[in-house]
Amino acid sequence: MNWQLDDIQARVLGCLIEKEHTTPDYYPLSLNSLTTACNQKTGRFPVMDISEAEVEAALAEMQHLDLVMEKGSTARARKFAHKLPRHIPLDQQQLALVCVLLLRGFQTPGELRQRTERLATFESVEEVELVLDDREERGEGDGGSVTIKLPRQPGKTQQRYAHLLSGEIDTTVLEQAEQNAVGQGPIKSALAERVEALEARVAKLEALLAEAE
Repeated sequence: MNWQLDDIQARVLGCLIEKEHTTPDYYPLSLNSLTTACNQKTGRFPVMDISEAEVEAALAEMQHLDLVMEKGSTARARKFAHKLPRHIPLDQQQLALVCVLLLRGFQTPGELRQRTERLATFESVEEVELVLDDREERGEGDGGSVTIKLPRQPGKTQQRYAHLLSGEIDTTVLEQAEQNAVGQGPIKSALAERVEALEARVAKLEALLAEAE
């Protein structure tokens, strides 16, 4: 892997992977739909406010890296799809885990099992760990390591994992970012789950309207 994603590119790639499986009828994504996906208030950490121009620039850079392609475009809208498995062989479970790590940052196996439900099936938290550990041990000929187990935090029972598509992990920066996030409340709540479901329905309706125009 001779490239590293910046924050916006990672968000764009994560959204393309996610929507490919959660809203397949509206995939590939238009620039507008992709921007909306990047800026969702739920299912994302950190929450971002990315402009359409920034998404378009990230797409252009990722096309140059052969990570994204334009596919299914119409006279009214350009549409985009990801090409990650062409560079790194990933089965559905591995791709789901990488997707959630791209969209939500560092996660425990328990969190990953819960948050990949719409993307893949894991029978247990232990299975999540086995898949992650197997992916971490891959050699360069098999795409190299794309996930890593982070040092255990004091007082925590589960270790967290991270993706390596943006390079090596700086744990000092991570700790500072998490301190700044204190007071924002739980990442996921019952209300947030309902909002996320509504956002998904709105995205489907927007895509349907765009196709009808």
